[in-house]
Amino acid sequence: MTETAVAIIQTAAVLHNLQRIRGAAPDCRIMAVIKANAYGHGLITIAQLLANEVDALAVARVSEGVQLREAGIAQRIVVLEGCSEAEEARVAVLHRLELVVHDPVHFEILETLPEQDILTVWLKLDTGMGRLGFEPAQLTACRKRLDQIPAVRPDVALMTHLACADDPDNSGTMEQVRRFGDALGGFVGAISIANSAGILLWPQTLEPSPVLDYKGENWIRPGIALFGASPVLGKNARELGLMPAMQFESHLIAVKTVKRGTAVGYNSNWRATRDTVIGVVAAGYGDGYPRLLQS
Repeated sequence: MTETAVAIIQTAAVLHNLQRIRGAAPDCRIMAVIKANAYGHGLITIAQLLANEVDALAVARVSEGVQLREAGIAQRIVVLEGCSEAEEARVAVLHRLELVVHDPVHFEILETLPEQDILTVWLKLDTGMGRLGFEPAQLTACRKRLDQIPAVRPDVALMTHLACADDPDNSGTMEQVRRFGDALGGFVGAISIANSAGILLWPQTLEPSPVLDYKGENWIRPGIALFGASPVLGKNARELGLMPAMQFESHLIAVKTVKRGTAVGYNSNWRATRDTVIGVVAAGYGDGYPRLLQS
């Protein structure tokens, strides 16, 4: 049976993009973000491709981490949304998943775990995104709370998320770095700041400095850049040295001649300016083709 619309994943492009990212941050550890079915590229396929190429994988939900473990992925897995209930925390421990703690309820959930020193935690600070995370001023109190939870390993890592890193002219990124740095105050342990845009535009997020005072590993979190999408305003992927990892293909299912003035497609928003031969390609919104690209 002939398939019509198909998405072809170019794994060589993903590896190329990884090398581009590694070149921009050679001294950093890499946590590849493959949430949301690896941005549509296939969670298991991409995890198997990257598991031995990066230092950790990141997903949004515990259920995604379980899928990876059941597929035989042994690499470190970080769950960016953390857990929402005690059962999820127990599942995370069972499958050796690392959890991001970004809300006070997470302390209560983790306190239900009976194990000792078994769970690696990433404590998230909100330095400007305004969504998930604790205020930087709460860091000391959060660390003390985590230290009192038996199941949590003592090597708590710190992370934040950049809100405006895609804009090289936005001063908000350096303001976030300063806020994070003020909270660190010589912190000893792993930290993570840079997303795809941060890696490519903001080297200040990638190494210790007077502004960013810490002693430990710096973890970058590339996501869309791995798949060849530009994370930078005003620059396309090619300008950044990235290659698209997905190719959308289909084939003609009809060829017809239409007269000048004939309307074609939804809303009749294209009209032939002359007698024209058109081809109808087997692809539509149900295949994931964006309606915004209708003409």
